Amino acid sequence: MEVEPGNGQNYIEIGEVMNTTNADDTGFSFKVTNLATTELTVTKEWKLAEGATSPESVMVGVYRTKTKPGENGFVVASLENQYKPESEYFGEEYFGNETEQWLTYELNEGNSWRHTFQDLPKYDDSGNPWYYYALEIQIEDGQVNNSAYRQQTPASANYIRYVSESTSDENPDYTVITDITVSSGATVPASHLTVIRNIGYLDIGGTKTWDDQSDRHGLRPENIILTLKRGLRNGAAVEYEKVEGAERVGQQDR
Repeated sequence: MEVEPGNGQNYIEIGEVMNTTNADDTGFSFKVTNLATTELTVTKEWKLAEGATSPESVMVGVYRTKTKPGENGFVVASLENQYKPESEYFGEEYFGNETEQWLTYELNEGNSWRHTFQDLPKYDDSGNPWYYYALEIQIEDGQVNNSAYRQQTPASANYIRYVSESTSDENPDYTVITDITVSSGATVPASHLTVIRNIGYLDIGGTKTWDDQSDRHGLRPENIILTLKRGLRNGAAVEYEKVEGAERVGQQDR
């Protein structure tokens, strides 16, 4: 017998029928194992330019590792870390997908871009804790480039941030910021949280106008330096990027 998922307990019961106890097969022994569990909550956020709309859905995949995120040897997008529910513990319908398949879930407006994976095994067979996290693997029909993840902030005791470009390196649609948090006691994680933010790109163009009677005095420089500034709304602008050697394309004379 298995306790139904979402029952609010921090374990599930795994039942196993042992050998018969009597010669006439009238008695049976039954072994029940309490499997300690944990959960992973994944939240999706969109940070887009004004007027831009988010895609209808994204797919996230669950990863787990024995190496704490941020510690030496942790590889965030390792194929070996993809979590596939164990067939010896979970039946085909337990997680809503077949066992031995990568555990994934679609986030969309209907579920408020949030999902909690419950009843995840808390320890391996040797009693070592598992660390769970999620990565965005697909935006509608576009695959996310998980091979480009880079660590952005030094890992703290229970938090680490990774950044990647989505879909492709040549023409990325978003910067994907993934915050992995392990809420824990001293060493054993009680729950896990992954927050994924997609920050959209904004194209900015401009035209330089020269009010010098078509360079009448020959003082117009060959090139100029453009400085792009950015800042939060109602905040001070700060220098973001310099573009040197801007070509004379689209210039206007007066």
